[in-house]
Amino acid sequence: MKKAILTWALVSMLFTACSGNDDENSSNIGQTTPTSNQYFHPPAWIQGTWTSGSGSSLIGFRFSTDDVVFVSNSIELSYKTTFNQYNNASAGTCKATETVTSENYDVNMVIGSQTQVYKFKKISSTRIQWLNPTSGAPIYYDKQ
Repeated sequence: MKKAILTWALVSMLFTACSGNDDENSSNIGQTTPTSNQYFHPPAWIQGTWTSGSGSSLIGFRFSTDDVVFVSNSIELSYKTTFNQYNNASAGTCKATETVTSENYDVNMVIGSQTQVYKFKKISSTRIQWLNPTSGAPIYYDKQ
């Protein structure tokens, strides 16, 4: 059930158009259509691949210095790539607003009229928790 909800939410974002000229400022880290195309700035403590499950039920996230990637078995959705594709099409607005602390990474992604909010909490150097508002149940991911 969790997998179906996550997949539906992520795929629905792929069909929402964005463009690139929204010059709003934010007190948090984040950019709208920056010239450097760096929308995401995950902190060092969360960078890497985090998964839950195994085999055909493998699901998780991969964070780099400039991207957030949803991973589900052999399917990967790079939000950086998604933002770049929509902005290159000049069809709407894309925005990422991040809040970063030593134990939390929150990112609010707006792609057209769709908003996706991800909140992650550091449990240890090898475990994070996704604070999922959809299911309400805590979901834990282990560093690979």
